[in-house]
Amino acid sequence: MPKVARRKPAPLDTPWDLGPNTAAQWHMARTEPADYTDPETGKRTNPNGVRRKKRVDFVTRYAGKGLISKRQLAAAVLLRDSWEATMKSPPAIKKVQVDTFPNPDAAIAIQVDRMGRFHNVMRYVPQIDKVILEHVVINNRSIPSLHGGTNAARARRYMKRLRDALERLADRLEGAR
Repeated sequence: MPKVARRKPAPLDTPWDLGPNTAAQWHMARTEPADYTDPETGKRTNPNGVRRKKRVDFVTRYAGKGLISKRQLAAAVLLRDSWEATMKSPPAIKKVQVDTFPNPDAAIAIQVDRMGRFHNVMRYVPQIDKVILEHVVINNRSIPSLHGGTNAARARRYMKRLRDALERLADRLEGAR
Protein backbone atom coordinates (compact mmCIF):
# COMPACT_ATOMS: atom_id res chain seq x y z
CA MET A 1 0.00 0.00 0.00
CA PRO A 2 1.36 3.40 -0.88
CA LYS A 3 1.80 5.86 1.94
CA VAL A 4 -0.57 8.80 1.95
CA ALA A 5 0.90 12.16 2.83
CA ARG A 6 -0.74 13.71 5.88
CA ARG A 7 -1.96 17.25 5.72
CA LYS A 8 -0.27 19.76 7.92
CA PRO A 9 -2.61 21.74 10.17
CA ALA A 10 -3.40 25.23 8.94
CA PRO A 11 -1.53 27.91 10.87
CA LEU A 12 -3.58 30.28 13.01
CA ASP A 13 -3.70 33.95 12.08
CA THR A 14 -3.18 34.86 15.73
CA PRO A 15 -1.21 33.14 18.43
CA TRP A 16 -4.39 32.93 20.54
CA ASP A 17 -6.48 29.80 20.50
CA LEU A 18 -9.90 30.73 19.10
CA GLY A 19 -11.28 27.22 19.08
CA PRO A 20 -11.87 24.90 16.12
CA ASN A 21 -11.27 26.45 12.73
CA THR A 22 -14.30 25.01 10.93
CA ALA A 23 -17.07 26.68 9.00
CA ALA A 24 -19.67 25.64 11.57
CA GLN A 25 -17.65 27.16 14.42
CA TRP A 26 -17.13 30.44 12.58
CA HIS A 27 -20.75 30.81 11.44
CA MET A 28 -22.12 34.13 12.78
CA ALA A 29 -18.87 34.72 14.71
CA ARG A 30 -16.21 37.40 14.57
CA THR A 31 -13.03 38.17 16.42
CA GLU A 32 -12.52 41.29 18.46
CA PRO A 33 -9.79 42.61 20.73
CA ALA A 34 -10.14 41.56 24.38
CA ASP A 35 -9.50 45.02 25.81
CA TYR A 36 -9.74 45.89 29.47
CA THR A 37 -10.12 49.26 31.14
CA ASP A 38 -7.15 50.42 33.16
CA PRO A 39 -8.52 51.53 36.58
CA GLU A 40 -5.87 54.23 37.01
CA THR A 41 -6.16 56.00 33.66
CA GLY A 42 -9.60 54.85 32.50
CA LYS A 43 -8.15 53.97 29.09
CA ARG A 44 -8.92 50.74 27.27
CA THR A 45 -5.74 48.76 26.74
CA ASN A 46 -4.75 45.43 25.25
CA PRO A 47 -0.97 45.19 25.67
CA ASN A 48 -0.64 41.58 24.48
CA GLY A 49 -2.99 41.84 21.52
CA VAL A 50 -5.36 39.21 22.90
CA ARG A 51 -8.40 38.50 20.71
CA ARG A 52 -11.63 36.61 21.38
CA LYS A 53 -14.33 35.05 19.28
CA LYS A 54 -17.85 36.39 19.70
CA ARG A 55 -21.14 35.33 18.15
CA VAL A 56 -23.26 38.10 16.67
CA ASP A 57 -26.91 37.60 15.80
CA PHE A 58 -28.63 39.30 12.87
CA VAL A 59 -30.45 41.91 14.96
CA THR A 60 -27.17 43.09 16.50
CA ARG A 61 -25.52 43.03 13.08
CA TYR A 62 -28.32 45.16 11.60
CA ALA A 63 -27.99 47.62 14.48
CA GLY A 64 -24.23 47.81 13.93
CA LYS A 65 -24.80 48.69 10.29
CA GLY A 66 -27.28 51.40 11.32
CA LEU A 67 -30.25 49.64 9.72
CA ILE A 68 -32.26 49.63 12.97
CA SER A 69 -32.20 52.15 15.82
CA LYS A 70 -31.11 51.58 19.41
CA ARG A 71 -34.74 51.70 20.52
CA GLN A 72 -35.69 49.01 18.01
CA LEU A 73 -32.66 46.97 19.07
CA ALA A 74 -33.73 47.17 22.73
CA ALA A 75 -37.20 45.83 21.83
CA ALA A 76 -35.69 43.03 19.75
CA VAL A 77 -33.22 42.08 22.50
CA LEU A 78 -36.04 41.93 25.06
CA LEU A 79 -38.02 39.61 22.79
CA ARG A 80 -34.97 37.48 21.93
CA ASP A 81 -33.79 37.16 25.52
CA SER A 82 -37.23 36.15 26.76
CA TRP A 83 -37.38 33.50 24.01
CA GLU A 84 -33.88 32.19 24.73
CA ALA A 85 -34.70 31.91 28.45
CA THR A 86 -37.43 29.40 27.60
CA MET A 87 -34.83 27.21 25.87
CA LYS A 88 -32.55 26.93 28.91
CA SER A 89 -32.72 24.33 31.62
CA PRO A 90 -33.39 25.50 35.18
CA PRO A 91 -30.29 27.17 36.63
CA ALA A 92 -28.47 25.38 39.41
CA ILE A 93 -31.49 23.41 40.54
CA LYS A 94 -29.23 21.89 43.21
CA LYS A 95 -29.33 25.24 45.04
CA VAL A 96 -33.10 24.83 45.32
CA GLN A 97 -32.72 21.23 46.55
CA VAL A 98 -30.38 21.86 49.47
CA ASP A 99 -30.38 18.79 51.75
CA THR A 100 -33.76 17.57 50.54
CA PHE A 101 -35.02 14.97 48.15
CA PRO A 102 -35.28 16.01 44.47
CA ASN A 103 -38.39 18.05 43.83
CA PRO A 104 -39.28 18.35 40.13
CA ASP A 105 -41.92 20.97 40.92
CA ALA A 106 -39.21 23.62 41.41
CA ALA A 107 -37.79 22.99 37.93
CA ILE A 108 -41.25 23.10 36.41
CA ALA A 109 -42.06 26.35 38.25
CA ILE A 110 -38.91 27.96 36.81
CA GLN A 111 -39.82 26.88 33.26
CA VAL A 112 -43.42 28.09 33.65
CA ASP A 113 -42.15 31.44 34.91
CA ARG A 114 -39.87 31.77 31.86
CA MET A 115 -42.66 30.85 29.47
CA GLY A 116 -44.84 33.44 31.18
CA ARG A 117 -42.21 36.14 30.62
CA PHE A 118 -41.97 35.23 26.94
CA HIS A 119 -45.75 35.33 26.50
CA ASN A 120 -45.91 38.68 28.33
CA VAL A 121 -43.57 40.15 25.71
CA MET A 122 -45.12 38.28 22.78
CA ARG A 123 -48.63 39.57 23.54
CA TYR A 124 -47.46 43.06 22.51
CA VAL A 125 -46.49 41.82 19.03
CA PRO A 126 -49.27 42.55 16.52
CA GLN A 127 -50.40 39.60 14.42
CA ILE A 128 -49.18 41.28 11.23
CA ASP A 129 -45.62 41.47 12.64
CA LYS A 130 -45.32 37.93 14.03
CA VAL A 131 -43.89 36.36 10.88
CA ILE A 132 -41.01 38.77 10.41
CA LEU A 133 -40.18 39.06 14.13
CA GLU A 134 -40.17 35.29 14.57
CA HIS A 135 -37.99 34.89 11.48
CA VAL A 136 -35.34 37.51 12.30
CA VAL A 137 -35.41 37.97 16.09
CA ILE A 138 -36.46 34.57 17.44
CA ASN A 139 -35.09 32.21 14.76
CA ASN A 140 -32.03 34.42 14.03
CA ARG A 141 -32.35 34.25 10.26
CA SER A 142 -31.45 36.94 7.76
CA ILE A 143 -33.84 39.21 5.92
CA PRO A 144 -32.96 37.81 2.45
CA SER A 145 -33.85 34.29 3.59
CA LEU A 146 -37.44 35.37 4.33
CA HIS A 147 -39.70 33.85 1.67
CA GLY A 148 -36.72 32.94 -0.50
CA GLY A 149 -34.58 34.93 -2.84
CA THR A 150 -32.00 37.64 -2.41
CA ASN A 151 -33.71 40.25 -4.54
CA ALA A 152 -32.39 43.64 -3.38
CA ALA A 153 -35.76 45.38 -3.68
CA ARG A 154 -37.44 42.61 -1.67
CA ALA A 155 -34.71 42.76 0.98
CA ARG A 156 -35.19 46.54 1.35
CA ARG A 157 -38.96 46.06 1.62
CA TYR A 158 -38.56 43.38 4.31
CA MET A 159 -36.00 45.51 6.17
CA LYS A 160 -38.51 48.35 6.27
CA ARG A 161 -41.13 45.88 7.47
CA LEU A 162 -38.74 44.74 10.24
CA ARG A 163 -38.03 48.33 11.30
CA ASP A 164 -41.75 49.12 11.40
CA ALA A 165 -42.50 45.94 13.37
CA LEU A 166 -39.79 46.69 15.92
CA GLU A 167 -40.99 50.28 16.20
CA ARG A 168 -44.55 49.11 16.89
CA LEU A 169 -43.25 46.62 19.47
CA ALA A 170 -41.16 49.32 21.17
CA ASP A 171 -44.17 51.68 21.26
CA ARG A 172 -46.39 48.99 22.81
CA LEU A 173 -43.74 47.99 25.36
CA GLU A 174 -43.23 51.62 26.42
CA GLY A 175 -47.00 52.09 26.68
CA ALA A 176 -47.20 49.07 28.99
CA ARG A 177 -44.70 50.50 31.49
